[in-house]
Amino acid sequence: MKRFAALLTTSIIAACAHAQTVSSLSETFNASCATTGNNYPLYWTEWNVIPPVNALAWTCTPAGGRDATPGIVCNSHIGGTHYMDTAWLFTPRLDLSAFPDSVYLRFDSRYDISGARMQIVYNPTYDTTGLNPNDSVYLHGFMDLSTANRVAPVIGPDDSAGWVTHYVNLTSFKSVPLYVAFRYVSTTTAGGAWTIDNVFLTPWGLNVTDVSKHSMKLSVIGGSTTSKISFAGDYPNAGNYNVYLYDGMGREVRKETFFMGSGLGTHSLNDLSLTPGIYFLKVGDINTYSTCSAIVQ
Repeated sequence: MKRFAALLTTSIIAACAHAQTVSSLSETFNASCATTGNNYPLYWTEWNVIPPVNALAWTCTPAGGRDATPGIVCNSHIGGTHYMDTAWLFTPRLDLSAFPDSVYLRFDSRYDISGARMQIVYNPTYDTTGLNPNDSVYLHGFMDLSTANRVAPVIGPDDSAGWVTHYVNLTSFKSVPLYVAFRYVSTTTAGGAWTIDNVFLTPWGLNVTDVSKHSMKLSVIGGSTTSKISFAGDYPNAGNYNVYLYDGMGREVRKETFFMGSGLGTHSLNDLSLTPGIYFLKVGDINTYSTCSAIVQ
């Protein structure tokens, strides 16, 4: 039995073919996955092919996301048994044309148990209105962005050591709306549990050429407000660091330069005039940088 799960029925989606198109994305899964089950966020869809182990599908994990927050997981290793499966989790249809320059899909990922690996794929001609993505008519049209040098850092062993933040370069796809899918393929001898969290569209990312740069630790601290965002970093060297703040559409809101001492330090952007929403912070010097997001209430 093949199962297509979605928040909206196929007939409703067919009647409103492009109602699910969005121009921004900031999904933390905190609301949709506060409880267990297949409670996909609005306009997200899933396709799973192997019965009868329903747990193989992408499902909510209320405390399994990053920092013990809700996330979404696909598990092919249940009760000591490996199951062969192909499970897809589709984002909403993304219209990236409003981004003035670059655009990236950012997400957090971790992997438990050795074995198969997740892929990030896209197909500009496919839509999720009840069509089986495993059908050869559509399957051959999907590009594996993981092997096309568009994902940095690459999905690999580090994901099984802890949470890793990945960036997918979607800049060249701005002209045509598209779905992006997290595709997990396992076998009867290899597989485990992939968890993802915090899926955002951002105006910048970790380019392939930047992987060799040291990526320092950076996080937003406290509650971000319309007038103030505080952050903490672990700075490898003392010196001047540029701090950039961008809104959800990639527009620069503020740029400041701070002198940072070597090691841990906290700073704040003050006297801001923001509206509630998601913002992105980038801090770095010529040799190192890091990024994080802030939710302004």
